[in-house]
Amino acid sequence: MKGRYRAARSWISSLVSEAMDVLSDRERVILEGRFGLAGEDEMTLEAIGKRLGLSRERVRQLERDAKHKLQSFLLPRRRDLHASLA
Repeated sequence: MKGRYRAARSWISSLVSEAMDVLSDRERVILEGRFGLAGEDEMTLEAIGKRLGLSRERVRQLERDAKHKLQSFLLPRRRDLHASLA
């Protein structure tokens, strides 16, 4: 069972890396900041905007677009994801 768990975890990690690769650098920075993915605390739209020299609204728009890109990438892989977790 541990081997199966390790294989699923490795596959999911690889999938997340691939998913993040579909994003632009700016979109990646925004999502990492918003959700604390890079080991930092979660940031507000305003804080990210200040860091990137963008308005809060523009950061929100880019976050939305990045989420749509991730969704488009991950939805076709949903069945494989479910199978790896079962």
